[in-house]
Amino acid sequence: PHTDALSRGAIVGLTLKHTRAHIYRSILEAVSFGTRLILETMRDKAGYRPTVIVVAGGVTRSPLWLQITADVVGVPLRLTKCTDAPSLGCAILAASAIRLYPSVTAAAESMVAVDRTIEPNMEAHRAYEPFYRAYVDTYQATRGVVAALRSTTAAQ
Repeated sequence: PHTDALSRGAIVGLTLKHTRAHIYRSILEAVSFGTRLILETMRDKAGYRPTVIVVAGGVTRSPLWLQITADVVGVPLRLTKCTDAPSLGCAILAASAIRLYPSVTAAAESMVAVDRTIEPNMEAHRAYEPFYRAYVDTYQATRGVVAALRSTTAAQ
C-alpha cells in the first residue's frame, strides 16, 4: 500500500547467529506481512474483509510459504486445481463471452476447482503479531536512511 517507488527493503534485527535459512524464511514472512498490510488497507479504506483467499500460480509449490501466509494473514488459503491462473482466467472470460455461462461469476464458479485449503494456525498468527507490527513500523523508520543513501549514491 506504500506507493513509493523509492522505498527499499531492509533486513532488521540480523545477528551473527542467523543463517541463510533464517534470511530465506524472513523473506517469505516479509512478503506475507506485505499481503496482510494490503488486506488491512483494503479493509480500512473499503471495508473489504476476505474470509478466504484463492491462490494459484508458483507460490502453490511452496507448502512453507503457503502456511506462513495463512498464519500471518489469519485467513484460509484455497488452492485451485489449475495453478495457471492467467490461462484459467482467460478461459473463464471466453466461456462467459460466448454465453456458455450467463456471467463471469457463474463461469468462475463452474470452472474453478479447489484442490485443497490451507488453514491458518491461529496460535502462530498471534505469535507473528509483534513481528508484523515491527514490519509496519519499519517503513517509516527507514525512510530517512533510504533517502540519505539515495542522495549519496546519486552523487557518485
